[in-house]
Amino acid sequence: LPATPHEIAALANGPEQAANLWLVARAAIDPDDPRERAYLDALAFSLRLDGETTRALEERVAPALPAFAGPVS
Repeated sequence: LPATPHEIAALANGPEQAANLWLVARAAIDPDDPRERAYLDALAFSLRLDGETTRALEERVAPALPAFAGPVS
């Protein structure tokens, strides 16, 4: 099972690590899938990242990520 947002958030030692953890999760998640978007939002909440911060992170990382093509077999 994947780690819960709370378990991941417990790994952060400060705001910079929180942002990095969110970015890693974002790179692995299809933001167009409602369940995965909900997980990412819950992670942001657990990491205490506000909407402005996650939008800025998203803008920074989105161009570097390929379009999500679904699960790898």
